[in-house]
Amino acid sequence: MRAEREARRRCLAGGFSLLEVLAAVAILGILYMVLATVTIEGLRSEGQSDRRLRASLLADLRLAELEAPMEVGAPCPEPYGPDEIDEFEVEVEVVPLDIPQPQHEGDVANAPAGLSTLGIEQSPLCRIRVEVRWPEGAGERSVSRTTYGFDQTAWEALASSAGVGAGP
Repeated sequence: MRAEREARRRCLAGGFSLLEVLAAVAILGILYMVLATVTIEGLRSEGQSDRRLRASLLADLRLAELEAPMEVGAPCPEPYGPDEIDEFEVEVEVVPLDIPQPQHEGDVANAPAGLSTLGIEQSPLCRIRVEVRWPEGAGERSVSRTTYGFDQTAWEALASSAGVGAGP
């Protein structure tokens, strides 16, 4: 009997108390919460990066589709949009760029060479802006790309009507 008590006492002395077990469980619970939060934030960031990358590639593709015909002499494209592709909304804005006209007689030297004397009201130059938008959270995110185009056909028509050479 005495031997049993001694054995039991040694066994209890070598184990963990209830307080130590509860403290270990609390520490593991806190560690789990921190790891879960970091994992969720990582997944959220990965999703945002993926959508931004896909939107950027879509904007680049649309811009390339608009630039390709202009390289062989096509006029500036017409604006369009918004166009829905998957969860993205694509809008193309085409704005003719105005050629500044001199305000005073002394400003003629600062005007673009020859254009102010042609009486050109609308420039053959245009700005093409592609914007891709998508909803994210409570707000909306967007990616945009901008390029500039030269309408060779419009330039030739304006130059021939003014009696000037067709080259830019």
